[in-house]
Amino acid sequence: MLTSKQERFCQEIVKGIPQNEAYLKCYNVGATTKRATVYRRAAEMFENGKIRARVEELRKPVIEKAQRTLQNILEDIERIKLANIGEDDRIALDCLKHEAKLRGFEINKSDITSKGETITMPSIEINGKKQKIKMGKSNEQETV
Repeated sequence: MLTSKQERFCQEIVKGIPQNEAYLKCYNVGATTKRATVYRRAAEMFENGKIRARVEELRKPVIEKAQRTLQNILEDIERIKLANIGEDDRIALDCLKHEAKLRGFEINKSDITSKGETITMPSIEINGKKQKIKMGKSNEQETV
């Protein structure tokens, strides 16, 4: 069981407040207390197994919600991309670019021509190998 100050410390950490600031908000720290002391005490507090467990417990639903939101965005991008392949390749390519960024891939570009227009074709890098993205329903990739 955590004290009310420890619980508040956990809540502040989950909000994204740095450990030292969370410590200052939750504990009566004197004006003459050295900054190094605050950092040390905040770090010690965070290393407490009960504190860590509570922070993880509080973060779990936040992480799950973010993952669901990301998945929804990726599904929307996929629908738009598939609806525009062959109709408007620029939109489809833009969707590919955004999808790759959301998945954490590095985007490189090369120009291609489609229907008489030059279009920038993204490629992604996976484990140090460039992957050229093919347009089509299967999301296939080819190593460059």
